[in-house]
Amino acid sequence: MNFARGLIPERIEADYLIFSYKMVDAELSIDNIWLKKVWEITSPSGQDPIKMQVKRNQVYNLRPCTWYSKRLKYQPFANKIDFLNAISSTLDLYPQCDRYKENWLKKVKSKYHKNTGVKL
Repeated sequence: MNFARGLIPERIEADYLIFSYKMVDAELSIDNIWLKKVWEITSPSGQDPIKMQVKRNQVYNLRPCTWYSKRLKYQPFANKIDFLNAISSTLDLYPQCDRYKENWLKKVKSKYHKNTGVKL
């Protein structure tokens, strides 16, 4: 996870266009379309502050939750601050993140404010 290099905190405002689809007899149909922010499609997990793919104690990717499910065990983050707090907590759990964790959240909030004029 490269949290620090090229840090652009306002990218948290990016919209993700997500399609649910199915294919029947070689015909593709779209079932649903969502427009979501990253914190609306991610959630905590049982073992980590945020659901992610980990191999050999190495973090590879954040994983989406099934926010559309009625049987969802862990709800998506309620807002971007909860999402950022989860990432900050994750930095403390993985040695590969040691070089990024010092004041990470403070740096993100400061740069976000500088770039957008909005305080987190």
